[in-house]
Amino acid sequence: AHQYDKTWCVCNTLAFLKKADPDELQFYEQYKPRGLVKAKNVMSGETWAKLVHPDENRYISAIFGASWQGVAAMKAFPHKDFGIKRKDRRQLPGDPLMFSKLFYYVAQVLNVPLPEVFLVEDNKPADIQLANAIEKTELCPSFVVRPHLLQGKSEREIAFLSARRLTFMRPEYYLKMLLPTNTELKVVVLSAIVMVQPRFPVPPDMVQLVQQYLPEMQKRMPPQVLEQLGAVVQRFIQAAPEINLAKWGHAVDAVSHRAGFVVCGDLEVAARMVSAEPVVVGGPQVKDKIKELVLYSISEEFFTVRAQMGLTIAG
Repeated sequence: AHQYDKTWCVCNTLAFLKKADPDELQFYEQYKPRGLVKAKNVMSGETWAKLVHPDENRYISAIFGASWQGVAAMKAFPHKDFGIKRKDRRQLPGDPLMFSKLFYYVAQVLNVPLPEVFLVEDNKPADIQLANAIEKTELCPSFVVRPHLLQGKSEREIAFLSARRLTFMRPEYYLKMLLPTNTELKVVVLSAIVMVQPRFPVPPDMVQLVQQYLPEMQKRMPPQVLEQLGAVVQRFIQAAPEINLAKWGHAVDAVSHRAGFVVCGDLEVAARMVSAEPVVVGGPQVKDKIKELVLYSISEEFFTVRAQMGLTIAG
């Protein structure tokens, strides 16, 4: 069955590239699911590792994974600052809305922490947006969703968008969604290192920023997290990798595209959604992002992820 699904995936990719011969096209069409195929299994850590992009520096991810809560608490605002009331959050399990059902399903299969979800009808342009909210001392990562901007989208498209956003609920990626610049992400990495290795040589142009960040971050770090951070930082310093957050960020974006593609199961939909995203100055162009997805769509990692999640065409 695994081999069968592999063949189908390759035919899907050839069809997408308009390179399929009549037999390949027929095989693809014959077994193409008519709607969104639901996964039978949730994603394990081992399966997630097969989504990770080779350019993702694992040390940087581990540092963010250990320190995200302290930074998120530092950067959090009360619900009213986002124009929402906490009591208005959707009860996702059992919510009859198509968006809520799909979003809840995707969060479960990706095995990520579920954010609180608020549906808002206003004139802002973002369809699914982070609200890093706090109530007293409780951090409440929330997504503000504008359903009118999702009207007319298919189940597969909404599944892709949900997976793309929910990827950033993973502790190691959360700050990429929260902090707007690579400079600030770099300040977090350096502050986290200095917190446990005070003699670490911070680049001169970053010293002042780190000095401002450090005490704020430090007082919000749970003690057991500091221990975890210490171990991670020690390995980081031994490996001495470059702290390149632009490269890390592009790799993490690629992971979120892969997650969206796996969940929606349709290369054409995934490519269309990726093409619609804004291009970042100095970042990968649309054609590069699509090429990344195409290469992933015919990789052993992708075939294995489909098999492990029970998404193969032969079931």
